[in-house]
Amino acid sequence: MGSKALLLLLGANLFWSTSGVLIKAVDLGGPALAGWRALFASLALLVARLLLKPAPGQFPRALKRPGLWVGVLAFALNTLCIVSANKHTTAANAILLQYTAPLYVLLMGALWLKEPLRRVDALTVALTFLGLALLLSEDLGGGAGLGNGLALAAGFFFAVIILSLRGEARGDPLLVPLLGSLLALVGLLPWMLRQLPEGHEWALVAALGVGQLGLGYICYALALREVSAATAVLAAAIEPVLNPVWVLLVMGEMPGPRALAGGLVVLGAITWRSWKRAA
Repeated sequence: MGSKALLLLLGANLFWSTSGVLIKAVDLGGPALAGWRALFASLALLVARLLLKPAPGQFPRALKRPGLWVGVLAFALNTLCIVSANKHTTAANAILLQYTAPLYVLLMGALWLKEPLRRVDALTVALTFLGLALLLSEDLGGGAGLGNGLALAAGFFFAVIILSLRGEARGDPLLVPLLGSLLALVGLLPWMLRQLPEGHEWALVAALGVGQLGLGYICYALALREVSAATAVLAAAIEPVLNPVWVLLVMGEMPGPRALAGGLVVLGAITWRSWKRAA
């Protein structure tokens, strides 16, 4: 993995890791907040795509690829599911359950993208889940069934997004999050019109859309030009490690020993896999 791709993946994780704190800070229902978030994300992604200047003819060719539209639909559904999950269950539950994605990516990546499934990948996934379970085990008892189910669905959709982005990596990768955000915006418009942010909530919603979602996926899509789907989804597991840091800074809560141990296991597993694949 090149240094540029590594920095982009770290940037994506940094932006994404603010989701739990920001979502819970806005007093809107899940569908309405997901729609407003998608609006601001669409603006950021549109500007980024114009600045990157995709090759002429790339757009019409991309629209003819079924994999693009699968990713667009998955992106819109993931946006709704993860925001709503955070409204119905704890942020810890939502994060952990969404990161069932590596299992789907490793299995579907072998079929969809013809990327080889190796023993080191399977072992890394197992270690990653062990680390996440340790990291978040102190809060697993507080989630509601609906929120947990939505988070599990978000994990599946997140895996499909990664595979679609990987398939479009050499083409027009920002089209997946851009069109996905626009689809979510159109589909959630009725809820948006019934619930508008108030006062300082506009700044939080803008941060969710432009920073957490928009810039996060811009970094991630660009990184996928240089790494496999399996590497990308395992690297994305750094996000739940960063969440306790935000909780500490914003809410003053110190992570417990299991959370700290779990974070070290996740980081160690990802570092080990990168070293093994590079050796």
